[in-house]
Amino acid sequence: MNITRLFLYLSSLILMLIAAYLAYWGIQKYIWGDIGLTALILGGALSVGMPLVSGAILFEFLRETARHGRDRKKHDE
Repeated sequence: MNITRLFLYLSSLILMLIAAYLAYWGIQKYIWGDIGLTALILGGALSVGMPLVSGAILFEFLRETARHGRDRKKHDE
């Protein structure tokens, strides 16, 4: 099990939650000017990008774990 990949996956999930809150805050403050619009755009971009990154990290983590299991099974035989 690769702890680094697991840590990257969990940290990207935390960043996703922060991005979702930033987008929510941007919607609330949008009527007050440019800072709300900036928060909305940044939060929206992170909300779209981070699931892709975390999904790729999770896929790689699961693939590596499966490969490790197959190698161990071959070694046991």
